[in-house]
Amino acid sequence: MEAVVFYPADETQLNQIIEFSRQNKLTSFTIDEDTKKRLAGIELSKLALRNPNANATDEEIISVVKEVRHERYGKGN
Repeated sequence: MEAVVFYPADETQLNQIIEFSRQNKLTSFTIDEDTKKRLAGIELSKLALRNPNANATDEEIISVVKEVRHERYGKGN
């Protein structure tokens, strides 16, 4: 059977997902930040394997890094 991953936006959504899984007797678990990063890396490598000729420019990479830093740390650079 396939797994489904939810990424709730806030604690209310998280609690709704947990309650839904409990009421419907679904197996659920949470993962820590390190595991999330490892899974993201795995998914990115799969994308790269599917399209090895897709090349991001330096500007695109820098832009994505800035966005992630801003979301994570509240910094622009």
